Amino acid sequence: MRSLHRQKGLSFWALLILVPMIGFYVFIGIKIGPEYMNFLSVKKAVEGVASESGIKKPSRQEMRASIDKRLDVSSIYFMQKEYIVFKEMKDGMHILTNYSREIPLGGNVYVTLKFEHDALVKNSN
Repeated sequence: MRSLHRQKGLSFWALLILVPMIGFYVFIGIKIGPEYMNFLSVKKAVEGVASESGIKKPSRQEMRASIDKRLDVSSIYFMQKEYIVFKEMKDGMHILTNYSREIPLGGNVYVTLKFEHDALVKNSN
């Protein structure tokens, strides 16, 4: 009983369990982190185009070209045409992005990440 009151810090066995767990999460973060950064760049490009509503409403081709230019500046080359969809609704044009990415962790183990975002180009009245 007396030795329990004097013990401070981690034991060797606790350290043996804790270090690999922390290492695993750091490894996953290093592998997955860049894909989340790419998603933030895609989201920023789409939101930027959606917020550029001037006097005249841009066409779908103009909006797609503007998104492509912004993605090229951010060095994002994996985006395909079908990942970005334009839908006309009552409140305006919605720019929907929907894509997934597979990240190899090692061997035949993969992580699949699915990204979705919806930006609204408001109707100019």
